[in-house]
Amino acid sequence: EEHREKGLTAMIKNIVAVDVYVSDQDKALDFYEHTLDFEKVADETWDGIRWIEVAPAKDQQTTLTLLNPLDFDLSEDHIGRDTNVAFETDDIHTTYQELKKQSVRFKWQPKQSSTQNWDCQFCDQDNNTFLLVQYFRPQGRHPVKE
Repeated sequence: EEHREKGLTAMIKNIVAVDVYVSDQDKALDFYEHTLDFEKVADETWDGIRWIEVAPAKDQQTTLTLLNPLDFDLSEDHIGRDTNVAFETDDIHTTYQELKKQSVRFKWQPKQSSTQNWDCQFCDQDNNTFLLVQYFRPQGRHPVKE
């Protein structure tokens, strides 16, 4: 509360980007654009390093940055990991079925958790994993404060 009174919460406004390491940026871009229906926000090259950003069409506030780990002196072990990224959907069962039709691999089918939320986990073309969530609360993930 003391920080809010001083106005310090205005220092950080948003989560802008989350890095996802991929083996082939063209294949990754194809997956995110054509399979997940994301929009390409950026595709540029600086000093020989290709920088690609994609985001869900409805929200471009936060992007996924599709990077080759070798461009950043990282090992290929960074590819195919749990990203700790969750995507929200209004209808998890329909989204699950639509993505399954497009050959997206799921680690588990939608299940309801103890919090009443529904979730399932899927993989991209490089086996990076993401959570797909449908929140139980009508107002979404964050409860309304009164």
